[in-house]
Amino acid sequence: MQLTTHDIAERRERDGRTTLWLSERLLIEELDISEMYLRMKARREYLESVSPAKKDKDILPDTGKSWRYARINGAFYYDYDRLPANRREALPGKEKLLRLAQQTDLDTYHNHLKRQVEAILNTDFQQYLHLYRGYDDDHAHTLAKGCAVLMFAADTLRNGGADSATAFLNELANVLNLVGCEYLPKHWRRLKEKVDTILKGVPVQEVMKLKREGNQNAARLNDEEVKSWLLQMRNMPANYTNAFIIRKLRLMCTLAEKRVPSKSWFELELAKPLTKFLTTARFGSGKLGDKWKGYIPIENALHSGDCWMMDGTRANMIAFRNAEGKEEFLYWLACYDVHSGDLLGLHFDTKEDRWGYLNALKMSVSTTGYLPYEIVIDRFPGHNTEEIELLIKRLERLGVKVTITSKKTGKSKLERFFETFQSVFMAESPWYYGEGVQSSRTAAHRSPEYLKAQTKRRNNEQWDFNAAWSEMLRLVSMYRDTPLAEYSEKCAGVAQSPRQLHEASDRPHSVKVEPWDAVELFGLEKTVTIRHGGLIKTDIQKVEYFYRVDEYTTLSEHTKVRLCYDMEDLTTVYLYADSDEINRQYLGTATEQRRAQLYGPDADMSGIGKGKEKIAAIEAARKEHFKVLTQVADDGDEVDILLAGLAQKGAKSNAETAWLHERTAEWKPTEKNKPRLLDTEEADELDEDTFALVPNAARKQY
Repeated sequence: MQLTTHDIAERRERDGRTTLWLSERLLIEELDISEMYLRMKARREYLESVSPAKKDKDILPDTGKSWRYARINGAFYYDYDRLPANRREALPGKEKLLRLAQQTDLDTYHNHLKRQVEAILNTDFQQYLHLYRGYDDDHAHTLAKGCAVLMFAADTLRNGGADSATAFLNELANVLNLVGCEYLPKHWRRLKEKVDTILKGVPVQEVMKLKREGNQNAARLNDEEVKSWLLQMRNMPANYTNAFIIRKLRLMCTLAEKRVPSKSWFELELAKPLTKFLTTARFGSGKLGDKWKGYIPIENALHSGDCWMMDGTRANMIAFRNAEGKEEFLYWLACYDVHSGDLLGLHFDTKEDRWGYLNALKMSVSTTGYLPYEIVIDRFPGHNTEEIELLIKRLERLGVKVTITSKKTGKSKLERFFETFQSVFMAESPWYYGEGVQSSRTAAHRSPEYLKAQTKRRNNEQWDFNAAWSEMLRLVSMYRDTPLAEYSEKCAGVAQSPRQLHEASDRPHSVKVEPWDAVELFGLEKTVTIRHGGLIKTDIQKVEYFYRVDEYTTLSEHTKVRLCYDMEDLTTVYLYADSDEINRQYLGTATEQRRAQLYGPDADMSGIGKGKEKIAAIEAARKEHFKVLTQVADDGDEVDILLAGLAQKGAKSNAETAWLHERTAEWKPTEKNKPRLLDTEEADELDEDTFALVPNAARKQY
């Protein structure tokens, strides 16, 4: 019997009885029954025995019938005691099943812990290598691996990741015996001593040492080593206070039998610029940590259309209630021109997905008529779907550079815009609740009393999705039309608004978008067939449409084409060759042809006449094309002679004439075939048929 960790579950009933539940997978495998039988017969019959009020519960009540089942964590389980007797006899008893389940859990836990330790020994140890500078590489790597394992054990016990510390350390010791880790004890008691020492606050590098480290010779330290201790403690990510470091170092000096420096000496060393510069890593990534981080100044985009950045974020406004009464927040996606700061495209929704990015980009292209040299996006939800990957390939085919970045500096201009928009323009809205929770600015958040009052106002004024996005659109319009000098000291000399900057800028690096390119990028498409001399019949949103193809080359060389259309304008559609999705051939357009109305007061016969004219034009072009391709036969050839009565009369006559001319040109008079007169005796000897072959010049008159 092959068990998994989810095959057996125990649940206590209200009456105190403990029920043993077996998974459907286990019953199908061990009892040789089908899922169809359990679904169509077993569960259906048991459900009929349950009262209607309790049929929708995940764990059905015990009615005494066979095949009692429950739905636990999305999977079906069956009560062991309510299995049919013959089925239950084919399975082990309850006690054995529980022992097997426990052993399976132990094996699974052991394998999981082994994989964790192996990952730590392979990669995670590198963060502790800096603690062993000055050691040779072998010792440094071995000690760092020991540090990583000890810190893993300490964090697990500190965070309550183990039900029993003894059991966890015992299992960890067994794993260490298997994988091998030098300088770490292999008995759980010795391992526990080291872990307890770390939990008491002793640095891990003081616990994980070389075997001979700490003897009398190593205890004879000089002042340089004390400075090394100071730098190490100051550089720790725990970011200890000066007083804490001084206490620990003075204790360490006492234990090492060194002269203990004064408090002022420690404070002077900690205040040195060199100490601050060397230990900035203790702040991690943030404002303090980035103080000494390298920075390269970057020039702004020189022209509109050089770069567009797209990103989505939650609008920091009070939540609204949807139709079901659930609170939701407004999300908005923006397409931002880096040069001007103008917002060219927007999309409002309750979530961030790929359709929002498509709509925002479509709006940008529709309002500007061009695509930028580069578009910068992040890995938003749905960035790796077929729709977005196909869109990126088509954009690149048009000459647009698409950059996908996950770095926080990848869209720095747009992130700075969101920050400015919140603090300057959204602050004007009564529904604005403040900046993000991590913001430390004094004016970042509005008071709880104010937010409570606005929430009450929301319930009275029907603050819903439409009201939320209308408010955001008002704020965006305000931003686009406000001169930068009114709120930006950096741009104090700029009297234009973002909209004006975008309109006034030239766009030498932008990519012009033709109507058929825009429809191919953002429209819908389907494969259709051209019939009846250029007529396309198709259904769009369950409505029948007819389109007429006037381009003779398209309808003569293509039977099936890809029809691209925009739902906002269905009067004209665009046709592409039904081939490669990326580098396919653009064939032209097709215009809508409405049905001709022949009856009633609105009857119009002109539709019939116009349709006939188009059909006649196509037919004339077809005949002319055929004539051009077959005009080589107008002078006649041997095929027309062979066709006899099937060939046209003129073609046959021309072919016979050409054949006689060829034969006449082949005969040339020479001395050998020069005609001579026959005498009477020679002529009498010729029969009638032979005489007919004699040339006229050689015949006598009889």
